[in-house]
Amino acid sequence: MNKKALVILSLTVILCVVLGGCLQQKSNLEKVNDLISLRQTMLLEGGNDDFRVSINQTMQEELFIADGKVGKMIEKTDLTVKPNKAELLDKTYKYTIVGEKGTLEGELVKDRLGVLFVDDIEGIGNIGRVLQVKVKYDDQEVTIELADKMSRGIGSTEALEIAYETFKDKIDEALASDKGLGREVYIKMVSDKNGGEDSYWYVSFIASTSDYWSVLVNAISGEVVSKREHCIEK
Repeated sequence: MNKKALVILSLTVILCVVLGGCLQQKSNLEKVNDLISLRQTMLLEGGNDDFRVSINQTMQEELFIADGKVGKMIEKTDLTVKPNKAELLDKTYKYTIVGEKGTLEGELVKDRLGVLFVDDIEGIGNIGRVLQVKVKYDDQEVTIELADKMSRGIGSTEALEIAYETFKDKIDEALASDKGLGREVYIKMVSDKNGGEDSYWYVSFIASTSDYWSVLVNAISGEVVSKREHCIEK
């Protein structure tokens, strides 16, 4: 075989390999991953007798609507301070977020229900690993040490895999249809409401606020602790 024929054969083989890789169909799990409209990427929490503090970061839709479709995605970070005592609900609060490489300061605003104080945070990645939040009111300053709730156990990718396996038959059937899944995916981490140390991944496949499948997965063990299929027919 001459050199020209050998070069042509080699290029043909390479082209077939490249095209073969490009034409490989995505798995159903990969298709579901493309439908994520909210994925939590950070949860820091801490507290004392007076306050409960959390910093949440998500990649989520810019226009956050439960309509089964994924829109433009943005990163969003917020600080939440919850007073544990009624007399602290009428205070005005400022804060300092302390990281290994710097600080961020701002003022908190009471939410619509009047029980939480919140602020949107920008540039948190510039201060390094976050260590604590200083909450300031009147002539007081309270320091709250923060723990990274995502530093142990399973991550959001593993939680999605578990949720997919939980609803595999329904998801695979929908993806095989002409309409597709028709649902967007939310992945959030939540803490034990009873004040325990456990955290959970909440994963939901949402068509609308009245039609969703969801699971709650223990973030340490990966166990599905609850499962729900909710649909209100019109």
